[in-house]
Amino acid sequence: MFNSLLYAGTEELGLSEEGAAGTEAVVEVMQEIRAEVAEATAEIQEQSEVIEEMADQIDAIEEASEEVVEAVEGMESMLKSGNFDSRAFASLYNNASKLSARHLGAEDLYDASTTETVARDGMEGLMDKVKGAGAAVLEFIRRIFNGVVAFFTGLFNKVKGLQKKAANVRVSLDKEGAKVKEKIKLGSWNGYVNYGEKGLFEKALALTDAAVATGAYANLLDGEIGLGEFNTAYGALVSTMKSKITEFAATAEKKEGDKSNYIGEFAGLRLVFTSEGKTDSLEDAAKAARSLGLRAVKTEKFATLSKGEAAPKVNNVGALKTALTGVEKHLKSLETAKVDQKFAAAKRDKLVGYINAAGADADAGKKVALVKAVASSAATLTKTVNSLAADICGAVIDGIAAHV
Repeated sequence: MFNSLLYAGTEELGLSEEGAAGTEAVVEVMQEIRAEVAEATAEIQEQSEVIEEMADQIDAIEEASEEVVEAVEGMESMLKSGNFDSRAFASLYNNASKLSARHLGAEDLYDASTTETVARDGMEGLMDKVKGAGAAVLEFIRRIFNGVVAFFTGLFNKVKGLQKKAANVRVSLDKEGAKVKEKIKLGSWNGYVNYGEKGLFEKALALTDAAVATGAYANLLDGEIGLGEFNTAYGALVSTMKSKITEFAATAEKKEGDKSNYIGEFAGLRLVFTSEGKTDSLEDAAKAARSLGLRAVKTEKFATLSKGEAAPKVNNVGALKTALTGVEKHLKSLETAKVDQKFAAAKRDKLVGYINAAGADADAGKKVALVKAVASSAATLTKTVNSLAADICGAVIDGIAAHV
């Protein structure tokens, strides 16, 4: 006898009374797969938050350190030049102090002779803070690499679960007499697809190809990064990301100075890819690397699309099988891209070793800053693109299952 409570929450998998009768074993397998995917998704989310937090810390420390160094250089120049301005000096000093969590009131800085005796030790203390921040960044880099490895463990588990789900859906499609339902029940999967307007719209899967591009960018994490080498990898990544977003979404580009926000909207999703165009120097390159990011948010339309029914846009089982083969291909691509190897322990230790061994001169500092920025942006971008790719694959699988 069919028990509707047993199948609560499985609507997106296409289970119905007639399809479930006498197939408790199949339903049990599907429930186990759902649990497996849900557990992997939770692990992905947890590690994503760790990566995001570490990347934010690295970027904040690096940007603050650069500003403190610039302020100290400005103060030293003012003291040596003889063109002393107490207000300007006080502004530089107080700003640097705040950035390094130190505070020195401006009221004591009246003239050059008083200032030099009071501030010299303070400026040295600020530079000590910058040096100490470098050690903190190294720890964050270690943690972010470890977080990416843990993230991919969750991702691969999710991909395996989705592959099992796809295999079970194929069993349903291969059954003798399998046919498309007269009405397709929509679910959260449709927030990624917009079935009523676009059908299954397999082009949404194009974004999964961008996951491979993030791996090419992460190839830079092998020690010192030359400006030409960075520009080649960075340019290819930006071009690929924009191209893949354009393939499946209506897009617009908004620029603020050198920064560009490339916005794509499709179904219930809004994607915002951020990059920076100026990379003429090592300093520009580090800034551009820190600017890199992809935000994927659900719009208000997502909830609306997740409800109701729709007439079938795909009318035969053969077309559904073809669509399923396409999803399986993309899942295989996520599984075999080996992006996780770019963040392996050996890579992490080599990178940390390079940073520790770098010289103390200004040019070495600029090169190290670029390496840190690439490590941070490669981790966050890799995380976001691969998570979204797996979510889209899962949505299309559920959409296919809803047809039979």
